[in-house]
Amino acid sequence: MKFNSALSEKYDVIIIGSGCGGSAAAALASFNGYRTLLLEKNNLVGGRACTRDIQGFKLDHGHIVLRGDKGPHALVLKSIKCEDLIPKYALLKDLSYRTMFLGQVWEHSKQSDKRGFRSLRRNIQRSTLSIAEIPALALLSVQLKLRAIRENDNWKGLDRVSARSLLLEYTDNEVIDIGLAALTCGCFGVLSDQASCGEWIRTTQDIIRDDSVGYPVNGEGISAIPNSLLRAAERYGATIALEAPVERVVVKQGAVRGVSVGGKLVRSDIVISNAGIKETAFHLVGRSYFDQTYIEYLEKLSYSSGAISLGYALDRPIVDFHVGFKVPSAFYRNIRDSYDGRLPEQTMMVLICTSNIDPLLAPRGKQVLLVTAHCPAVRAGKIDWSPWIESVKRQVEEFVPGLSRHTIFCQATSPDALARENGRILGDAMGVAQTVEQVGELTPPSASPIKGLYQVGADVCSKGVGTEMATQSAIDLFNFLA
Repeated sequence: MKFNSALSEKYDVIIIGSGCGGSAAAALASFNGYRTLLLEKNNLVGGRACTRDIQGFKLDHGHIVLRGDKGPHALVLKSIKCEDLIPKYALLKDLSYRTMFLGQVWEHSKQSDKRGFRSLRRNIQRSTLSIAEIPALALLSVQLKLRAIRENDNWKGLDRVSARSLLLEYTDNEVIDIGLAALTCGCFGVLSDQASCGEWIRTTQDIIRDDSVGYPVNGEGISAIPNSLLRAAERYGATIALEAPVERVVVKQGAVRGVSVGGKLVRSDIVISNAGIKETAFHLVGRSYFDQTYIEYLEKLSYSSGAISLGYALDRPIVDFHVGFKVPSAFYRNIRDSYDGRLPEQTMMVLICTSNIDPLLAPRGKQVLLVTAHCPAVRAGKIDWSPWIESVKRQVEEFVPGLSRHTIFCQATSPDALARENGRILGDAMGVAQTVEQVGELTPPSASPIKGLYQVGADVCSKGVGTEMATQSAIDLFNFLA
């Protein structure tokens, strides 16, 4: 529904934003008997897990890692007796891949070769690398050691150690080092010398244990996740208002009194913001309501990298893989150029042909290809993204020869556009970074210094990857409020 004056003047809980954190909070709040209102400023739900329909092609914002029916999205729905709303998933372990790693191309189809040994052997034989230099094999040996670490071990100490420092205890091989750095960049948006070892262990253990990472296949793209959570919220009586931008969070005498939306005060003693921890404090509330110590703490938070997203609508199927990866040659030089705001010669990219996974995402006989390329997270207007976008397009054409001849349109989303659409200060892809200074006990808190004001979203959680962190933050918050 769209915001209108028919909304009630008072709710038990008001939630700002329909990203995975806000949608999960709405589901949990309404199930627990709170009279719940969720306000979304855009005309589509999902935030950074939004899927747009353009000329019949359904295009996700980017690539989302999900543990299917075993991750936090499903956990919320199971806990509120809405198992029937959990989307079906295609598991990534059953899909085909094309990888360009440091200039070498590896292809692997697990549909035709379930155990993968024959295709892996062929890749090794064609490669100029020795077996010891194959990142997947080396990292597997490390992962086996990590699995032996129990949850009652000293997580605090592990959180303060970088993932790279742990790897260097096993090997200083340059290729393996780059493999881990590329993985932490893709999962956490930071290099392995910044990414928390403890967080890397926890995430790796969850993925290995659950063996259920996948992509929803119900025709909704990645928006199936927030959609399912909001359907659950509405089932328990929540009100969902679209095109309802919150102008400010109203605070009096150190406590929340509601929000101003459409020039009207909608009252509530509890406001849960999915707008971002800095964005909520600096823009929706105002710096003057917080002490200087809290303001300085927020200003020092570091964020994940940004992302350039390309959505290709193709006139016929030309992509034969499901998922593609490119880790460029001269990796560290290129990635550090990118972090420093200089256009790199080559860019790390993830490609996913979503219509090969779910044919309902493209018109019959056509195809969708999504590309996410690494770039810095900066304030809007600081970088001209046009050369970056053109560079990524050229590299995608190298990865998929002939792509441009079959492109009906290419929808490009820059970090600036991502920030505008989601009300972010920076064009970050994931939120507050999972670095050694910002995970575990040092994760930014959900509870703000203002009574009744809480945060959800990836900014205030360090458990998992991307949207899973956002949904987990809502679970953690309601466990705290219980």
